[in-house]
Amino acid sequence: KGVHLIEDMRFPTQAGDVFVIHERVRHGFEDSLGLDMYNLAFDRRVLRDGVDELEPLAGLQMLLHVEPQYRLKHNFSSKLHLTAEQLVDIRRNIEAMFLEQQACRPGYRAMMRTAFLRLLIRLSRFYPDAQSPKLDKVMGLSHAISYIHEHYAERLRVDALARHSALSTSSFTRAFRECFDCSPIEYVLQVRIRRACELMQHPEKSLTEIALETGFESSSYFSHKFRERMGVSPREWRRQYR
Repeated sequence: KGVHLIEDMRFPTQAGDVFVIHERVRHGFEDSLGLDMYNLAFDRRVLRDGVDELEPLAGLQMLLHVEPQYRLKHNFSSKLHLTAEQLVDIRRNIEAMFLEQQACRPGYRAMMRTAFLRLLIRLSRFYPDAQSPKLDKVMGLSHAISYIHEHYAERLRVDALARHSALSTSSFTRAFRECFDCSPIEYVLQVRIRRACELMQHPEKSLTEIALETGFESSSYFSHKFRERMGVSPREWRRQYR
């Protein structure tokens, strides 16, 4: 057992607890009694490949984004807690990563990355098994985020997203802004533009095709919103980053 310190907050900790700490957040431990801790520092860019498959995972949104934000802003004490069986599985995964890093055999970086992605997916799948009223409430927000990443190309309404979170529209909008510092519709726009940037790296696709594939009603509206957020037109961005 021990106490996890995050900024000015204190959280009792025991074997099986999982925390994700964002960059520039002070944290540490005290009063740890027989507690072995695995600390994995990673660059978020490692998630870029295969992001289309990872982002729709509600558990992953909860693990990487929703829960850490709520912990900082609301002293949110609930966290993912692994069962003894789950903990054994995760420890094996982490120890395999350490062995790869120590051996430094050819291809070890790719092996570590693969093992790390497996670790994240396994943890995200454990969330539905976690029993906590507080966790259930915030998990609803993660389901809405997951829905956005799966259906960003469709017409999305805030009230429909709220239904996926099992919250009222007003509660959902407030909780969303508290967690992501933007409205749900602004978040949808961010997802669409990020996806458009990925597609623009493929020269065979026209800007009109990309606009329609990412949920914009027309290429002119796409260009307007893209310039508003990125500071340059889609055509200029494509020329710079191709």
